Amino acid sequence: MKHYYRLGIEDNLPERLKALVSNSNKSRWKNEPEDKYTGCDVAVYIRDELALIKRVGQSPATRKVLEGYFSLCDTFFTIAGRIKGIGQVVADHKERVVNTIERLKSFVPVEKAIKAFNISRGTYQHYKTLVLNKCDSSYFLWCVKKYPHQLLKSEIRRIRAYMEDPRYVYWSKSSVYLRAVRDRSISFCPSIGYKYCKLLGYSKNRCLQPKKTYTSLISREPNELWCADATLFKTADGVRHYLHFLIDHYSKKVLGAGIENSSSGLAIKSLLAAAVARYKPDFPVIFLTDGEAKTATKP
Repeated sequence: MKHYYRLGIEDNLPERLKALVSNSNKSRWKNEPEDKYTGCDVAVYIRDELALIKRVGQSPATRKVLEGYFSLCDTFFTIAGRIKGIGQVVADHKERVVNTIERLKSFVPVEKAIKAFNISRGTYQHYKTLVLNKCDSSYFLWCVKKYPHQLLKSEIRRIRAYMEDPRYVYWSKSSVYLRAVRDRSISFCPSIGYKYCKLLGYSKNRCLQPKKTYTSLISREPNELWCADATLFKTADGVRHYLHFLIDHYSKKVLGAGIENSSSGLAIKSLLAAAVARYKPDFPVIFLTDGEAKTATKP
């Protein structure tokens, strides 16, 4: 501290330290010889570094180089801001962002500093409020006066307990919510439950069962795959007719057709028998109807 006062750079000291020093000591330290105390070499180093900083600030060429680097950083963060999820990463580290900007605001204006993180002034003020106005009565340390409509710590702990319960690990968030409501452990609406699940980190899909994948049905030659279906057709007199079709999947040729008063499996069976007798396919033939395929062998 004596070296700082002797060199005239005491403004860089924390206010709480400067408040502990009396005015008489400050005046005496400024007038003492440099080699009076052990560690005078450090004072020389500080003086040289300070002179270098002043020279950098006074040189137009150096200032242009620094401004060029800042411009490159702004361009990089502008591009990075388009990456999906980058905003959430900044929000997750809002305390570090706020502390860094507040520490450097005497050198870098806030308006320029927030551009590096691609956030607006309103968003920064919101982060600053959350960081500087922490409240122990809130689970997330949010000020209850500024954000009054919050769940209690006990309610949030119940949400976490249900979401981490091994019995419900494969349940969806809606199912877990309804289970908690039925147990009378919580009493808030589903949207609030989803909001706090996201805040607690349960944002991903909890259904871990792999989804079924489907591929196009392919046939490589005639009479390899036969398809059957029934279509309802209503005539002008209001009578319903059921058209039954048997089609070769490869050539799309209609192998047989018939009309019945109702959807009938017997009608499909008769179409199959007639098609086998007429076209005499090489068995086995795959028969597909209503999304299920079966292999028919020669009777």
